[in-house]
Amino acid sequence: MSETSQNNPQEIDLIQVFSNIGKWIGEKLQWLVGIGLAIIYFFIRNVLWFIIAIAIGVISGLLTPKTASTFYHCELIGVSNTINSKEVIKLIDNWNYSKEFTPDELKLIKKIEATYILDYNKDRVWDKVEEAADKQTIDTAIMNKRLPGFFCVSIDIKDTTVLSDIREKLMNFISNNKRVALLNETRLEQVKELIPLYEKEIKDLDSLKYYQYFERNKPLEAKMGDALILETKESRLFHGDIINLTRQKMDLERSLIINSAPFEIVYDLSVPNSVQSDTRSIIISRVKKALVICFLLVLVYDKRRFFIQVYRDAREAANS
Repeated sequence: MSETSQNNPQEIDLIQVFSNIGKWIGEKLQWLVGIGLAIIYFFIRNVLWFIIAIAIGVISGLLTPKTASTFYHCELIGVSNTINSKEVIKLIDNWNYSKEFTPDELKLIKKIEATYILDYNKDRVWDKVEEAADKQTIDTAIMNKRLPGFFCVSIDIKDTTVLSDIREKLMNFISNNKRVALLNETRLEQVKELIPLYEKEIKDLDSLKYYQYFERNKPLEAKMGDALILETKESRLFHGDIINLTRQKMDLERSLIINSAPFEIVYDLSVPNSVQSDTRSIIISRVKKALVICFLLVLVYDKRRFFIQVYRDAREAANS
């Protein structure tokens, strides 16, 4: 009995704690539900004003002059001889080109961004430009389709007169990067060192070929009575090895001449034939702005008494 009586106060206290916690949670839930209902009621009560704001935004976007709502889209496709595609794309996306152009030129540039080139059938020929919105994905199926070393620069401009300037300044920016320049210089030096080694191997194989054909493979003669026995050896042909080494040496020599730059342009920027409309994005932007302004005005008008009272209380506090 004494043990039970000692535990009863503890049991009562524990029940009281849980009761208080439940009460507090219930009050908070009721408060949150009340706020949610108030917000819903606010929007339902003022839905007409929001519809009018949307209509104003749409009409404003449609009435925007055509010259202000159109742009040219063009693409430059290149391949890197130094860094991988991911590094090239990050380098271009981090390009602060606002320092490279005059204020008037910047007004004509809508967007410059880089993305990957997709190769669906694994033939090292690009099939499609990946959407810029998808380039951050780490999906293995998509990443396996990206062509190593290749990249695409998408450019949206309002006037084609800045196109050549963009190309020149873009290539200068990525090519003159310190890390890229150092990697390219190292690559060229290593290629120059490899070429003499290939030449030596080709020469050695050519000498070995002569030895195998004409010296080592001379038939051995032996006599058995009146019979003469000739023993011939199987000769190894080296022309395939020599041809392969020669091709590899030619590839290295070609890289010194054709691929000496850090980057190559596979598909150059050209004056775009099609003009794309930007009306949709303008309408969306105008609608968003109209809704924000409408919300603030309606909120101020709906809670005008509260704001007036706060203003009066502030004035009284200042005067006292």
